[in-house]
Order: sequence, then C-alpha cells, then structure tokens
Amino acid sequence: MAVNSSADIAAALSLLYPRPLTSQINWSNVLIHLIPLLPGAGKSCNMTAQFTGKANAAAVAETAVYALSDTDHEIEVGANLAWANYSPPPSAVTGVAEAVAASTNPNASLLPGLPSLLASRARTDYGRLLRGINGQLFAGQAAQTPMQIVGLAQSVDSTGSYFGIDPSTYTEWVSTEASLAYTDLSFNKLETDLLTPIYTACGMAPTALVCPPNIWAMLKALYTSNAVPYVREFTVPSPMRADDPTPRQSRTVKLDAGMDTFSINGIPVFRDRDCTANTIYALNLNHLWLEQVPRTELATQSDADIARILRSLVGSAADRLGSKVFEEIRDSILNPVGVVPTFRDLGRTGDHDSILTTCTVQMVNNRRNAHGKLAITGL
Repeated sequence: MAVNSSADIAAALSLLYPRPLTSQINWSNVLIHLIPLLPGAGKSCNMTAQFTGKANAAAVAETAVYALSDTDHEIEVGANLAWANYSPPPSAVTGVAEAVAASTNPNASLLPGLPSLLASRARTDYGRLLRGINGQLFAGQAAQTPMQIVGLAQSVDSTGSYFGIDPSTYTEWVSTEASLAYTDLSFNKLETDLLTPIYTACGMAPTALVCPPNIWAMLKALYTSNAVPYVREFTVPSPMRADDPTPRQSRTVKLDAGMDTFSINGIPVFRDRDCTANTIYALNLNHLWLEQVPRTELATQSDADIARILRSLVGSAADRLGSKVFEEIRDSILNPVGVVPTFRDLGRTGDHDSILTTCTVQMVNNRRNAHGKLAITGL
C-alpha cells in the first residue's frame, strides 16, 4: 500500500485551506485624507474672489459731505472650473468565476468580509480611484481633455491664471514661491523664505506642510537631538466657504504608521509620495478643499433617504454588490474620507458582469495667497 505524501494531497488541501489574498500594492494616500470634502453643485465648480478696490479709512473732517462719486467698492470676480470625472478601468467577472469563488472558502479569492467576487473587485477599484485622484491633487492640469483636477503644482503658484483669474491683473491672486539649495535648508530659511512671506501676504499661517518622503526626511534631520516633536493627531479645519451656510465640524485624523508626522513651528509636516518632486507645499486647509457632485453630506438624512440615495449611486449593480459593500458605501458617505464612489453597472455581455467605479470632483483653492511652495534644488 502506497503512502500519501503532502504532494499527493496538495490539490485537495488547496481546496480546503486556500491561501488568503495578501495585497502587495502600496495603497497609501495622504493629501486626499487631509483636505476637507464638500458637496458641489451646478454645471461647473464656481466661486467668487474678492480683491482690493477700496481705500482704507482715513481721517476726515467732521463737516465732510459726500457725493455719489465718492463711493467705492472692492472688486469681485466670478470664477469657475469644469468638473473632472475619474474612474479606473472597469472590472468584469464571469458567472463561472463568481460561482467558483462563492463555492470556495470566502477568504480565498475575496477581500475579507466581501460577499462576492464582483464586490471585491468594486472595493479594490475604489482604492484605485483614490490612488488616481491623490496623484492629480498635485499634478493635475487645467485645459486638458478630458478635464483634470487642477492640482497644487498649478494652483499654488506665483504666475499663471487659475480659475480663469489672471494674477497680472489681480496681483493678490498669487502664492508665495521660492527655491532653495538643499545645502542651505534650515529652520530659519524655511521661516524666512516660505512661512513669513505667506503670513505677510494673507495674515494667516499655513496649517500643514506637505512634501515628498525624501524632503520629509531632510526636514526631520534638522532636529539634531532626539526631541523630534511628533504629531499623532491632526485636525482638519472646517473650510471657509462663505456661500455655503451649512455648519460643519472639524474632524480629527488619527495618524497611523506610514502617515506619521512631526511639526515645525507648530505646523505638522506630512510626506506624500505623490507630491511634486523636491517641493515643500505650505497649505492653509481653511482655504483648500475638494468638491464632489453629487452631494455627499448625508449625515442628517433618515435611513430611508440614505438607502434611496445609495440605490441611486449604485444603480442596478446593488444586488450583486451585496450588503457588506452597501454598508461600506453608506459608512463612507456618512463619514467621508477621500471621495465617495459611484458604482455604475455596465450590464452583462455574454457571461460577463461589468462594473465601473467613478466620481466627479474638483479641487478649490479659494485664496491663492494663503499658500506657498519652496523648491529644493541641487538634489
């Protein structure tokens, strides 16, 4: 009688004890989790910028008399950007693949807790959506076809139009911009070349510094002792959008491994691998946010209304996505971090079910002089 070795029963064991899925993909995103998410509306992303047009108060005679020609006002300029639509390539699974996955250990081919192969693909596609948008928050450009998010490389700049407003006409519509050799990098130069000019321009200090990992390490190394002021929590402020009366609460982000940070002059410094190469951005998150259509703030809605809105977002794919993904979408809408995905059912072709994960967004920098950037040269 022959003895069965482990090799002889390997096929059977692989069915009984399949290997769990372990992703090797770097899914980390930073900036998309730092900037606030607000609801957008209308055929384009709109704002109004106000610039100096009126003189300051001056001493006047007690008997002064004014004519209509003496009146004056600040300059208000309407501005808009087109919405940008993002989606990774659609996912498709066959009925055979779905059946095989469902008949095996649920954790064999699926992400933990997801009820179907199609649902697991939709959840992974959401990760791809966040990855793509996070990169565009830095590198996206205006006047592209199709339209992109206008990223920090263009919106935080001392030249060039943004939101259709020309800084050569409206000189307050510029950001602080400077360059510095890496050998000269110091706390003092960071203060004099970046932070102080921003305060001088707008009267506010930045609330966050964002840079690539290599520059983050250089800034951290400026602390010559072990007393690095690490930051474990970060409060995302409520953005100052005067045209929206909806009260908002600031939210606190707890920083996990990979998103740890320290502070300089009380300002947290974040590393983001998508950040413009060798560039430090000084951002005021009161004046920078991401807008998304359709509306994402549903916290005040009833459960019935939330269910109805979710069905409209997910469409006919809802039944095949299953309740677990449905709950995840609901939670992400009630507690928005990043963006809220819309899943579009592309229908069935033969034995294939296809689904597209998408969203429509634009980033708004409504006060250009509240931000700045410092390019580190010689690297």
